Amino acid sequence: MNPSSNDIDMSIAGLHTAYRTGSLTPEKVCSSILELSQGLEHHNIWITLLNEKELQPYLDNLDHLNRDECPLWGIPFTLKDNIDLAG
Repeated sequence: MNPSSNDIDMSIAGLHTAYRTGSLTPEKVCSSILELSQGLEHHNIWITLLNEKELQPYLDNLDHLNRDECPLWGIPFTLKDNIDLAG
């Protein structure tokens, strides 16, 4: 069972602390965000929302990065609709 997004300190400092203590993983955070997003579909917030399978390669890539050298390691983000993800 994933913690609710409402129960997670989503600040950068809060996520860094949770990752370092092992109380959260980026996978759990993303899963929690996706779960919350499903209940908000009627608000048309997202043009495209990646599912867990589509997110997995990005999460897997975190394993190859040194979190001490990457200040945004594991921090979820969204792209504004005028930015092309593929290019």
